Amino acid sequence: MTTQGKKILYYEDQPEMVAIIQLMLKKKLGLEVMNATTPTEVREALAANCFDLILLDIRIFCEETIENPERDWRREGLFFLEELRCGKIPGTTPIDIPVLVLTAVANTADVDKILEVGSREKARLAYLSKPAHLESVEKAVMELLSE
Repeated sequence: MTTQGKKILYYEDQPEMVAIIQLMLKKKLGLEVMNATTPTEVREALAANCFDLILLDIRIFCEETIENPERDWRREGLFFLEELRCGKIPGTTPIDIPVLVLTAVANTADVDKILEVGSREKARLAYLSKPAHLESVEKAVMELLSE
């Protein structure tokens, strides 16, 4: 399967993590990786582009997430995933974009919730805990893009 030219949206607030993943996916798989660091940026990116895959962190720490009393920055990625899977994000349908959750969240209840929400309607989802080996990320990306 060729991955050359496929587009990935990476919703991650840590620039170092983004740089590592962007470089690896570009160099090894020829993928274009766009980064979003806030709820507004991720929605704008989805409205303006067609993505083949979303990489998602759960904890998104930014001004937007800490100022919103209805959303906890420690679970922002989970809120986003739920909206994505429920079709509440303009330009998307509930199951059309596979998601790789790549996060340091180690809480069993949160992991169970991620798997429950992310796999709705037979949506494609994979979960990796940080720190993840680059080979594991590459394998998960390849599997999600090949389904």
